[in-house]
Amino acid sequence: MTRLNPKTLYSLIFWGLILPILAILIAGLNLMPAVGFAMVAFGSWALGKYSKPFRMSSLAAALLGILKLPTPYLSEFVASFTVLFLQCFLGWSLLSCVARDCQAHGQIDLAATARWQRIAYVLLMVSAPLMAHLLPSDGSFPPFVSFVPTVLLLLAYVPLVWTFQSAKFRLF
Repeated sequence: MTRLNPKTLYSLIFWGLILPILAILIAGLNLMPAVGFAMVAFGSWALGKYSKPFRMSSLAAALLGILKLPTPYLSEFVASFTVLFLQCFLGWSLLSCVARDCQAHGQIDLAATARWQRIAYVLLMVSAPLMAHLLPSDGSFPPFVSFVPTVLLLLAYVPLVWTFQSAKFRLF
């Protein structure tokens, strides 16, 4: 059996992070988030051979993959709160692992960037549902404001995905 090298595993995680953004329906279900988080879980678990903290990221990604499947047994509030917590934890831990790998390979600038971007990621991820909750439900605001939470979520992914891809190119 051929072992995947770290560069390939970084690519797998990169594409696994991109898939949850896509909304491709298969038999009426959006399975892309579950598939994406499964890719992140596999890539992180395999990278755990080189850097043990990736194993925590793997666990969070696996749980997210399960929660992104239709889960009729969880209330919507519990599911959304759990998913938000796990997404924040996953982003924080992946960026921490990238920072650790970059530091170990002498990429000090990228390590420092990854450290502050994990803060930006978590703040953007938490602010999106707060913004959605604070918007009045009567529609008394301009229509473009309703897109702000979605834009915040997409902006949160930029530092995560960009830093991960940059680390892949600079480390390997």
